[in-house]
Amino acid sequence: MSTDQLPAHPWVTWRAHAWWAALVLLPFLVPHAVMMLGKERAQAESTLLLYGPVIASIWIAGHLTLHRLRRPRPEAVANTI
Repeated sequence: MSTDQLPAHPWVTWRAHAWWAALVLLPFLVPHAVMMLGKERAQAESTLLLYGPVIASIWIAGHLTLHRLRRPRPEAVANTI
């Protein structure tokens, strides 16, 4: 049996991606959007430039973690040898 046929980690599903987006991004984006509504355009853009990379870094780290979990579990690989 090749490692391509082994089951993925059970946490890695589209549902896990959706929950990750909801739990991590929404608490940052909703207050940020509300805060930006009351600011002038230039001030809102500078805020976005400040917090945008932080939000993107959190998203990328979580997304890569989910995909790392896609690798076959060590015990599944050990059982095929």
